[in-house]
Amino acid sequence: MELREIGEFGLIAEIAGDLGDKDGELVVGIGDDAAVIKSRPDLYTVVSSDAFVEDVHFRLEYFSFFDLGWRLAAANLSDISAMGGRPKHLLVNLALPRGTTVEQVKELYRGLRAIAEKFAVTVVGGDTVSSPGKLFLSATVLGEVAPNDLKLRSGAKPEEGIFITGFPGLAQVGLSVLTKSAPRRSFYVQSVARHLRPVPRVSEVRHLLKKFTTVGAMIDISDGLASELHHFCRQSGVGALIDENGIPLHPELTAASAEFGGSALQFALTGGEDFEILFTAAPGDKLAMQTSLQESFGLPLSQIGITTNQPGEIHIRNNQGDLVVLPNTGFDHFADPND
Repeated sequence: MELREIGEFGLIAEIAGDLGDKDGELVVGIGDDAAVIKSRPDLYTVVSSDAFVEDVHFRLEYFSFFDLGWRLAAANLSDISAMGGRPKHLLVNLALPRGTTVEQVKELYRGLRAIAEKFAVTVVGGDTVSSPGKLFLSATVLGEVAPNDLKLRSGAKPEEGIFITGFPGLAQVGLSVLTKSAPRRSFYVQSVARHLRPVPRVSEVRHLLKKFTTVGAMIDISDGLASELHHFCRQSGVGALIDENGIPLHPELTAASAEFGGSALQFALTGGEDFEILFTAAPGDKLAMQTSLQESFGLPLSQIGITTNQPGEIHIRNNQGDLVVLPNTGFDHFADPND
């Protein structure tokens, strides 16, 4: 059986099934944004790892080495944050092709340090090897979370509000701008920045958890809003009813839909690498959460729907008032692109 037949998440399920039961110190294993280990009764260790491969995750035609370092760290920091955790330490592994310069590697580490210092994270080590071909990067972040702050994909309950921070889809628009001929490239400032140097919602999540106790399931939308919504609904055993009119559409999405084809809504639903946070909470906290995030961070928060007691039933109400099934679409490394 080829990997494209089961896709990335099918492969993860296969691997998880072969690894057996978790030990007594493992709180959360494969299947969430990060692993969680019981380091002591009042504090858990949170661990996340990501890999970036040249011409799969990035191209050097439009990524500087500073951008690569920044984005590699950002992906891991976002995973720790989506568990309710605080990132603390970062390890970096590099496989460098012949011809890579010292200056390029130093620039990559400058990007790593820039975002790490922003969140008081220390780069503590890693490994550097040669690569026979493409540039390969990976990072592992260790963080910590109090047991009461730990948030899982499986934490949603029926009749909770479904919320999203910021504007989903901007990173995908940024990728389109960087890889296609965009006559108005200077217009897409936020989209390009979101793709090259995303800022994970570490501080915002800590703020939410400190002020609001009803936050349930939480996940970052690195694989796209629709895909991640399916993940936490499946793991929580709930359904979802999404309102198309509730999904925030940034003006750059609307412009991109005219320039590159497709719809602004499609960018918002299926675009990945945004590192915005999708979560559930009591609907009654909506206004207070929106006000708090806006006043403290200038960050918009939108309620896009509610969870239901119909597991696996995920629908979106369109502008005509019709309910349609929301497809499980998003980025999958091994999926057949023709499917």
